[in-house]
Amino acid sequence: MKINRDVTEFNDVLGETEISEKTAANMMKTFHKLKIANQDKAIIEASNKVKFVTIMKMVGQKHEKYNLSKEDLSNLDFSDFIFSDCNFEYTNFQNSNMDAVEFTYCCLDHAVFHKAMMECACFRHCSCREADFSDSHLLASYMEDSDWGKANVCGANMLEIEAHNWNVEDMVINKNTSVGEGEFSNVEWSKTNVTNLNISLDQVKYFLQSTNGGKFLNVYTNYKKSSFEQKEDAILEALLNDKDIYMENAAGKYTKEPLIFISYASEQESVVKDFYNTQKNNFPLWMDIELKKQEQLRTQVETIINSCSKAVIFLSKEYIVKAWTRYELYRLFEESRKRELKIYLLIVSSEAAGLAGDMLKKESSIIVIDTLDELIHIL
Repeated sequence: MKINRDVTEFNDVLGETEISEKTAANMMKTFHKLKIANQDKAIIEASNKVKFVTIMKMVGQKHEKYNLSKEDLSNLDFSDFIFSDCNFEYTNFQNSNMDAVEFTYCCLDHAVFHKAMMECACFRHCSCREADFSDSHLLASYMEDSDWGKANVCGANMLEIEAHNWNVEDMVINKNTSVGEGEFSNVEWSKTNVTNLNISLDQVKYFLQSTNGGKFLNVYTNYKKSSFEQKEDAILEALLNDKDIYMENAAGKYTKEPLIFISYASEQESVVKDFYNTQKNNFPLWMDIELKKQEQLRTQVETIINSCSKAVIFLSKEYIVKAWTRYELYRLFEESRKRELKIYLLIVSSEAAGLAGDMLKKESSIIVIDTLDELIHIL
């Protein structure tokens, strides 16, 4: 009964008092005593939680050995707070702003972070088992030596995270979880069901690369291509199997011309046309608007590929999935292995950047370009 009276008195004072730094320090000491005496229950009343966080800020952004378990701290601002060796078991942080918050040696088991803003949040040596991070914003967050076993990350934005020694065993993921473009070391994904992730094929390839392969391979194996991608794959296979067109020049008899072949997806046509029209008097550019309708189109393209001295590829997410552009890419790489042929990759979209990095490791003839100005200067 005395504990209940003390809790009531604490909340009465919290609700009425004009807070000074001295008052804030004394009230935090009182809170700690009450929490020790009554660990299984929340101390802060819902009507006073905003004022309680104000008190926390007044005593400093860094807090050590706090016990805030089972407290309702939803819809509050904890951005830039630093917590060390604190207990947040079953604490509710739903809808709170926790950008750049730091947790070190903290217990966050069963804590609720549903729809919390946690961009650049940091978790070092933390236990987050069965915590609820659903629909939370964890962009560019950092995990080190932390346990997220059975944590719920359905719908969470986890792009660009960095994780080392991160336990994700049985972590709950769904098609709305955004994962990729991150840096990982010693992260074992094989014990987490990630096959229903709704991410693009190039994201999967990037993720395989960032996790050093294998650990995420079941995503790639179970990846279901769209009907469009299946159709494009079938077209590409047919093009590659029909080698009669380009095997004629396979012996290396090339009619070398100083042509610069431009390869692009139709979605970038306006940009490419503008580049072609403004620069064709400065460089011997060739794009498909020069194709002659009375002659077989593929033969004309093969003639240019077999004779050009340089190639410019406008690499975009559309370029990666379309059969004809992938065919041109394949043929240009094939030619560059036989003879001197410089290939310039102009990165049009961020989705293509990971693929460009992959190509650089395999093809010595590639030069990656970031802007048209840089391309014009180097040509």
